Amino acid sequence: FMELMPKEYKKAAIVANTILLGSKGYNRGFDIYAYKDDEELTLKAIQWLDTFFNRACNFFLWLHYLDPHGPYKPPAEFHEIFVNDQYYDASRKVTLDYTPIKGYSKNTGLGVVPAYQRLGDINEVDYDVAQYDAEIKYIDNEVGRLLSFLEQRKQTDNTIIIISADHGESLGESNYYFEHGMLVNEGSIHIPLIISHPEVREHLAVDSLLQNTDLAPTILGEIGSGFSTKIDGVDFSEVYHSRKPDYRVRDF
Repeated sequence: FMELMPKEYKKAAIVANTILLGSKGYNRGFDIYAYKDDEELTLKAIQWLDTFFNRACNFFLWLHYLDPHGPYKPPAEFHEIFVNDQYYDASRKVTLDYTPIKGYSKNTGLGVVPAYQRLGDINEVDYDVAQYDAEIKYIDNEVGRLLSFLEQRKQTDNTIIIISADHGESLGESNYYFEHGMLVNEGSIHIPLIISHPEVREHLAVDSLLQNTDLAPTILGEIGSGFSTKIDGVDFSEVYHSRKPDYRVRDF
């Protein structure tokens, strides 16, 4: 994908997940590929962007925050913000007695808190959910810092911003707690996709079935490039440019 972008684009990736090791090939085509903790990632992104705004360069920046992700341990100032709120139900319990399932990861199971997700001896479902929500709030703040910087530098009117995720998280649906990957249910596969485009001024909610594999051809299509061979993804920019919320991009 990066190798197909026009040469005048400066390309950087700043990631917090060590699964995305550059040695696995994820760094191909990037000018900069760096690892930072979540708390450093936004600052590093702002510093990098600042250099290119001063030089009026085209850029592509990929940020990959690790939170929200297990184990659910947000920064200390976020720990209690959702505990015992109006949605909190202390009566909901889940066992901590973990027994591995043959053929699955050591942290996979139904009706139990995975070993790596245990928060001490707490067995209240909504406590874990509250910590997960707190991680979302934390990253929401971090993304807000980045967007505020773009606004201050008057870059929001010429920048496409895409927010998505690699997977969801099951929070007890189908008796599956605080994990992803074992079941193909909504909790695991229904992910956010938010696009801010300078040429799309009115809000549009899209019902079409889209996938992360569609992002690369859509981005390349927006800058007048594309793939020379058939790929899994499709360019869905027509959905928001032509305001076709029910535009069908695939059969399933």
